[in-house]
Amino acid sequence: MVDSIHAPGPAARPIDANCLPYPPKTGVGGIPRILTALIDKLDAYLEDPADCLPSLNVANGKPRQQRRDRRVACVQLLRAHIKYLDLPSLRVGIPQGDGNFMSVTLRFLARQAGIGLRRAERAMRDLQSAGLVCSQPRCELDEAGQYRGLASLRQLPPALFGAFGLAKWLKHERSKAI
Repeated sequence: MVDSIHAPGPAARPIDANCLPYPPKTGVGGIPRILTALIDKLDAYLEDPADCLPSLNVANGKPRQQRRDRRVACVQLLRAHIKYLDLPSLRVGIPQGDGNFMSVTLRFLARQAGIGLRRAERAMRDLQSAGLVCSQPRCELDEAGQYRGLASLRQLPPALFGAFGLAKWLKHERSKAI
């Protein structure tokens, strides 16, 4: 299904509504209910950042509260991570049928979050500083002896679920998924 969003200008810009991470489908073909619960609970950070995720609130290194637009970018990017979260390993990406795991790029996650790449880079830096996303860069050597960058391995810590009171539920869901 394609909706259109009116951009400032003469024509509407069509987007695919299925690309947006919120609200995702649950159940068969969708994501597990614990992940939708976490996505919903992230709204609490937008309202009271110092109470909910204090490490993210001060991730920019300043004593004042994180600006609202930056909080929104962090939450949207975190929602995109959660949409592609593999529960058993807590890695972000797409499990493949042959047992391999395909990591997703920051460009892909930014598109899923509905934010620009530069804004996603700043939000990712805040999420990593706060310890809410662990990222490990990767590269490979090609036939010409040149290094080629690959999508980073990203993982969400169990503490993110604990910050919203979902630690026990996460443990239960991970044991079921293994």
